Amino acid sequence: RLQLSGSLEKIMPQNIKANYLADGWDILEIDGHNYQEIYQALRKAVNNKNSPVAIIAQTSMGKGVSFMEDKFEFHGMPLSLTNVKLPYQNSVLMTT
Repeated sequence: RLQLSGSLEKIMPQNIKANYLADGWDILEIDGHNYQEIYQALRKAVNNKNSPVAIIAQTSMGKGVSFMEDKFEFHGMPLSLTNVKLPYQNSVLMTT
C-alpha cells in the first residue's frame, strides 16, 4: 500500500482499522475499485443506526495504467502530453 510519498508502512505505520475498532466504530473493508462494493458499503453504513461506520477502501494508485500503477511518484503530478496519450493507445476503445 502506498501513501503520497512512499509506502504506508514508512509514512503511516499505525493500524488505522484497529484505532477505529478501539473507538467503537464498525468497519467495512472493500475493494475501492469495485463500484458494487462501494455502493453496498454506503448502503450498509447509512442503515447502521448502532454505531459510526468507517469504510476502508483498498485502492491502488494509477489502477489500470501500467506505467503509473503502484508508483507514488505520479500522485498529484501532472502528466506530460505523451503520458496522457499512453493509456488510450494501449487499450481498445469501443463506441456505439
